[in-house]
Amino acid sequence: MRAMKTDGGLTRGRGITDITLTKWILEILQSVPICIALENFCGTRNITSKQHVEPRSSRHSSVSMEDELHHLSRPASASRTKLEKNVRGTCSSKTSNGMLDVASFRRSLKLLGLELEDSSKEHHDCGKKKLALSCRFCLKYEGRMTLCTGRFLDSSVIRALARIGPGFDFYGLNRESLAKAVYEEWYFKKLREARQKKEQQTLEQVEGQTKKEKVQEENIRKSEINFSKWKQMKINEKKSEQCVELKVPQNSSCNTSQSFSAKQEKINSAFLSWKQEKAKELRKKVLEDKNKRKAEEDKRKEDEENKAAANTAFQMWKSKTDEVLRLKSEVQERKKKREEEKKKKDMQEKKENARSSFDAWKRVKDEQLKNKSAEEKLANERRTREKHVRQSERLYESEQAFEEWLDHAQEKFFPQKNKKQGLRRQVQPWVPC
Repeated sequence: MRAMKTDGGLTRGRGITDITLTKWILEILQSVPICIALENFCGTRNITSKQHVEPRSSRHSSVSMEDELHHLSRPASASRTKLEKNVRGTCSSKTSNGMLDVASFRRSLKLLGLELEDSSKEHHDCGKKKLALSCRFCLKYEGRMTLCTGRFLDSSVIRALARIGPGFDFYGLNRESLAKAVYEEWYFKKLREARQKKEQQTLEQVEGQTKKEKVQEENIRKSEINFSKWKQMKINEKKSEQCVELKVPQNSSCNTSQSFSAKQEKINSAFLSWKQEKAKELRKKVLEDKNKRKAEEDKRKEDEENKAAANTAFQMWKSKTDEVLRLKSEVQERKKKREEEKKKKDMQEKKENARSSFDAWKRVKDEQLKNKSAEEKLANERRTREKHVRQSERLYESEQAFEEWLDHAQEKFFPQKNKKQGLRRQVQPWVPC
């Protein structure tokens, strides 16, 4: 993205050009290890997409593919200044040919556990060098030919392009297939290197083991030689001592043969006595070994018997303990059951007592409410009667007042008529309501 922004014209508003697209495709080989290492380190997946595409060709007229082909097709004897102006690097992480300098990321990749090959150095330029044109490879898309120098294109990319086929559409940004092909080539290359390294390590281990065995054999052989020399020296010393002891004086009258036979007999007798002693020691050692094996066998049998007895005792103890625990658990269960029954019974009694107390309180309250309601009813009836009596009295008084007024009015306005009617009028007696 840095190379595209600094050299592709994204900051100048022209979008991605054919030159930038070609360089991006050729830089996949160098950027794939970095992307894979970062994805494995961060646990993410890198997804690229084509953005800021300019459909019109008017903005690409200043830097067209024909100009690039013109500069790339110039001979080596051409002016170096103009040629460098078009292919010179534009940032510190790019080489003079505009490609990504992976060597600047070598330390970061090494910290991530990814080692780059030393052969990648020959694909990049460090500083300004004399430019020389080499064989060019051709990429074809959308009916146009794009040339690039051989140092831009790695052999892995060439093999990947050959595996994809001639009809591959680079302009459609089908970079996934190219990335997969390049990654497959890189993966199998690393796999072969790992296998070779493993075979080399195995071979080195075998060689080291063989060398170690040879050294051990040589040490054993030298120790045997030294032991044989020491043994021969001891035998010679013993023989010289025996010769000194058996040496005959000078004034002896015995001849040499007699002295030799006497010496031989003495040696034989000493050898026989030594042999008998060794036989006794051997028999004693065999007897001791036999007694030791017998003691070990007796001890083993005793241990087995003790183990069987201990196992039997353990089983008996276990059965007794299980029985005791069972009885104890039964007693605890019965005790717990009795306690639960007692608790349940107490709760039942408490409930019954509470219910009986509530019933008695309820009866008392009902009686009180009943008496109170009866008293209120009697009081209401008494108040009603009193009210009716008062109403009747007021009605009677009002009727009496009306009668008096009526009589007074008749007497006043109809005196003759009232006299005649007064004889026939009968006053009704007062009846309380």
